Amino acid sequence: GEFHPCKKQEGVDGTKDAYTALNIKDKDRGISEIKVYGGKFYNFNPTSYIPNNRIAQQGADGYYAVAEAAAKIGDVKYADLASAINAAQAGETVTLLRNINLGDLSSAVVVKKSITIDGEGYWTITVNSVNDTFNNAAFAPRGPISYTFKNLTIDLKNAASEMAAFSMKYGGALENVTVKGAFGQAVSVTMAYPVTVTNCAFDGATWGVYA
Repeated sequence: GEFHPCKKQEGVDGTKDAYTALNIKDKDRGISEIKVYGGKFYNFNPTSYIPNNRIAQQGADGYYAVAEAAAKIGDVKYADLASAINAAQAGETVTLLRNINLGDLSSAVVVKKSITIDGEGYWTITVNSVNDTFNNAAFAPRGPISYTFKNLTIDLKNAASEMAAFSMKYGGALENVTVKGAFGQAVSVTMAYPVTVTNCAFDGATWGVYA
C-alpha cells in the first residue's frame, strides 16, 4: 500500500519512528510496497521509498526531508526550478514536474548556459513581480547564450507592473509556449540575434515580441 507519514511525535526517536512507520522488514520480504510522500527522517535516507515526483534532501540538522520535486535533469530531481537551471549543462533539458509559483522575485531567474526548459505540455510557471530594472523580465540570460522554453505556460496575470516573460537579447527559441498577462512585451529582444517563435500565444501583451 501507500503510506503518507505524519509528523514525528515529541519524545520519539527519529530513527526508531522511521523504521517502524516504513515497516522495512516487510518490504525486504516482498510482503508490502512502501511509498513515502512526505515527512522528515533522522539518520535514515528514504530515497528508495519515494515515488518519481518526490525528492529526499538532507538538511544541516541531519534530517532527510521528503518533498515534491519541481524539476529534473535526466533522472536527477531538484526541489526548485532555480537549482535545476543552475545545475544544467549546455545542451541539457530541464523538465518540469509540477506547476511552479515563483511569487515575487528580487531579480530575474538567470539562465547561464544554452539549455532547454520543457513543461511537457502540462505545467505553468507563475510570476507575480520582478524587481529587476536591468532585465525587466522573469527569465534572462547571463552572458552571450541563448535558451529554449517549450511546452509550458508563463502566467504573469497577477503582476503589479509591466515586465516581460523572457529577455532574449542573445537569441533563443520558444515552442508551444503561452504567456498570460504580460502588460507590455511578452518577449524582449534588445540585440540583433535570432529568436524563433513557434506555435506560441501571448494573451494580454501589447507586443508579443518586442525588438
